[in-house]
Amino acid sequence: MTSKKKICFLINKNFLQFGLANKIQTNKNYELYAVIDDDPNLKKFFEKQTIVKFQKTIFLNDFSSSEKPNIDYLKNIEKNYGVNLWETSYSDRLFYPKYNKFYKFSHDEILSIVERGCRCFEHVLQTINPDYVFIATITGHHELLFNKMSKSKNITTLCLEADRFGDKWYVAKGVYNEDEKTNLIKAFHKRTEIPIVFNTSFNLAGEPLVETLDDAVRTLANSEIEYLYLPEYKKLITLKND
Repeated sequence: MTSKKKICFLINKNFLQFGLANKIQTNKNYELYAVIDDDPNLKKFFEKQTIVKFQKTIFLNDFSSSEKPNIDYLKNIEKNYGVNLWETSYSDRLFYPKYNKFYKFSHDEILSIVERGCRCFEHVLQTINPDYVFIATITGHHELLFNKMSKSKNITTLCLEADRFGDKWYVAKGVYNEDEKTNLIKAFHKRTEIPIVFNTSFNLAGEPLVETLDDAVRTLANSEIEYLYLPEYKKLITLKND
């Protein structure tokens, strides 16, 4: 008898992964597991829901961390999983005062939050040992951290990616164009001495999202943005805004 493949979903409050899990559960060849991101309201729902029959549900908030991070533990995570935790942390604009005007996180607070994620994801990889990890879209440090830790153990990561034809999505194996994005960040670092590129919506306040090349050029001309990279054309447009 062939053993069932294990899929572990990282679920946050947008519920995309939950809907996909509901659909996938009709295929009896898979066992489904869930990791619920750190939102107390999500825990209340998932403790009672019967829509998706997960083999096990793990709550990230159950992995508490002290005010002072365990530096030795975090060093071991970096060594064992080949991940740079500061680089991963600062991929999340939550930790930047310029974008988060409500609270300024200290270094210890950031590392404590990251440590909780490390402990949770390490527990998942060691106890469940999934064949697939479904992260949907990578929008914060938890998704990126789980992706990197899973990838280091040769576990296939599945992500949702938007296509170029209207409001459609597809499931991709791994993070779409991950190497190209990494090279883009390195090139940006070399040019600007800033090693971070934020993934955010491309539109001005009150305006709809950019969908066409004309929209992109118009937004560039009416904003403080000076560089626009067009991956389909492999062109970098520069506009100095004086």
